[in-house]
Amino acid sequence: MFHKGIFLNELYRSRKTLLVNSIVLALLMAVFAGFSDMVTREDFVSLLKTYPQSLLEAFNIDPDIMGTFEGWMAGEAYVMYVLILGIVAAMMGSSTVAKEVDQHTSEAVFTLPVSRKAVFLSKAASHLMVITVSALLSTAASLITGFAVAHVAYPGRVALMFAGGYLVSLAFAGVGYAATSFLDSDRTAMSLSIGFVLISFTLNAFSGMSESIRWVANGSLFHLLDVTVIARGDSFPAVGALVSALIYLAGLFGGMLVFSKRDIAA
Repeated sequence: MFHKGIFLNELYRSRKTLLVNSIVLALLMAVFAGFSDMVTREDFVSLLKTYPQSLLEAFNIDPDIMGTFEGWMAGEAYVMYVLILGIVAAMMGSSTVAKEVDQHTSEAVFTLPVSRKAVFLSKAASHLMVITVSALLSTAASLITGFAVAHVAYPGRVALMFAGGYLVSLAFAGVGYAATSFLDSDRTAMSLSIGFVLISFTLNAFSGMSESIRWVANGSLFHLLDVTVIARGDSFPAVGALVSALIYLAGLFGGMLVFSKRDIAA
């Protein structure tokens, strides 16, 4: 269930998203990596320990590991990486069907001599390509900059952190795929995607303000994967990675099944 022509056409239509997102995200990660030599100094780490714990947790900052490049990149850099890549992933997922309906191209695309499942999966494959390329370039930019200006003791840990964030971003895409057949406007899909990711971020941030509301983090996809354990070298959060992948696959195939049976207006 894959159509090369639809895949290439969707990839061509997504070329600006790929270019802009890759450049912005790679430059942002390079900037974060470039600041690592300054923020990993002992005096700055000591200053961080005086900050409210809720503020530190909002940006995934653990002062105990901030003295290393890996610890710094596991903090605010990781949060921004997932935030941006997650928004792009959710927007692409939610616009899979909504864009065609909004641009009045649904009749031409959805009546091709190809099954609807093949159309959906082919478009999703192009989205996966865009998200993957952006993630790889961001990882490369952070490591190259890190090696140039700082001491990167464990590049493998940094790569694993970005891989974890990539999986969380795919989970956001899965939510978008699950919703796309119910949307008839590309602008609505975009707004809902941005809103969902920001709400998810806010829930995760607010959960650290008090023990009594820590449970709200369970409603956030940002809470799926704790990359600070990777930065410490303890282990890879396999359960969180598996759940992220399952959310993506469930949303993808669930959205595909709904789309294959739903009457989509031209």
